[in-house]
Amino acid sequence: MSFTFYGDLLGISGYYKLSPEIAKEKLHEFYNTVFYSLPDYCNENHNFKVNMFSDSLLVSGDNAKIGLEKIHNVYIKLLHKNILLRGRL
Repeated sequence: MSFTFYGDLLGISGYYKLSPEIAKEKLHEFYNTVFYSLPDYCNENHNFKVNMFSDSLLVSGDNAKIGLEKIHNVYIKLLHKNILLRGRL
């Protein structure tokens, strides 16, 4: 079953108001976490697509169960870095 997931960082505008440096650090952590969490699966499954832009994440694929497992792993890693991602499937 195919799926599309859209998520964005919660509170990033607040970080910009607090400190542009903190916002930049959070975005950097977000991009690195997603980038290093999914490449093996993306390379093996060409129907699994990941796009990042601004503070957002767009993931689509043809296997919703595995896709949710991969996104779940990203959520857990981001939570350990105090970064919250909200999203919809």
